[in-house]
Amino acid sequence: MGLDSKSYEAYRKNGFVAGIPVFSAQSVAEIRGEIEALEAQYSKPTDTKDLNQFFRVNGHLVIPLLADLARTPEILNVVETILGPNLLVWSVELFIKEAQTTKTVSWHQDITYWGMGETDDEVTAWVALSDVSVQAGCMRFIPGSYFSGFSGSRTETCVLKSLNPSALNT
Repeated sequence: MGLDSKSYEAYRKNGFVAGIPVFSAQSVAEIRGEIEALEAQYSKPTDTKDLNQFFRVNGHLVIPLLADLARTPEILNVVETILGPNLLVWSVELFIKEAQTTKTVSWHQDITYWGMGETDDEVTAWVALSDVSVQAGCMRFIPGSYFSGFSGSRTETCVLKSLNPSALNT
């Protein structure tokens, strides 16, 4: 099932939609466990390649788990509601924000990083696999900001949640 009409209209109005269930708590725990196992196994760079490089750019090409996530029907159905059929996954990336980190990601429009020019034919399907509370430094959006056109930081994002946000705090 894709977006219902209310969520679709919210997406069209704001440029994003949030709170769409995608994974169960058990699935999230399994996915995170697999990611953490990869981090532990490849904690040191090999052949001058750091695992973080593959988490950040086209990870689905070299990490089967990320390819599987890209084919998740619940995600694809939502994106298909917005873009239509015949989808192409451009990239699967993990933004891992460790606890107590001082790193930040500044305000931006995702399309600036894709190198495909200004278009309405792409979305980011952002899936939280951990606590996304304000205290944890959650993703923030400026509703309707994409109507101003491409500013070098266009944000058109479909935010999918893995489970009830309050359950993430446990």
